[in-house]
Amino acid sequence: WNMATCEKNLQHYGKSLTLVRRYIEEGKSLLSPSDLQDASAIEDGLASLTTTLKLVVKTPAAKVSIDGETVDASKPILVNVGEHTVTAKKDDFVDFSAKVSGPGKSSVDVVIELQPLVHEARLVVKASTSDSIAIDGKVVGTGTFSGTLKSGGHTVKVLSLIHISEPTRPY
Repeated sequence: WNMATCEKNLQHYGKSLTLVRRYIEEGKSLLSPSDLQDASAIEDGLASLTTTLKLVVKTPAAKVSIDGETVDASKPILVNVGEHTVTAKKDDFVDFSAKVSGPGKSSVDVVIELQPLVHEARLVVKASTSDSIAIDGKVVGTGTFSGTLKSGGHTVKVLSLIHISEPTRPY
């Protein structure tokens, strides 16, 4: 109860509401009807100052935070009403960031799906105008090629066309 009061005084209404609900649940057999009624009234008041964020993380093992604080994304998170920044990070993925908000006594679903980080490079090949250029077995042009390739190994071949004429023979 004292922890809930401290969090409320710090205007951490979501944390305070979580603690009040825990107080009611764990202490219901020990609390008087009057104490339960008071706690329920405070619970209702705090609920009007909070929004529940339900995080749907579609990228396994992503680290999720709300306003810079790491959270357990498998559970609904109570936050104060107003705007919050939800971020998610995972190695080799593009970071996710979204601004979310909702009114009191409401729930907002936040779908988090990180996109794989694509590493690529630009390749320029300049050859003779009649030379054929192939990348990974596929002809991509003659003379010059300029384009992007995904990271990893590639085979680049420049094939010169050798023109062989038959000798002329007298008849």
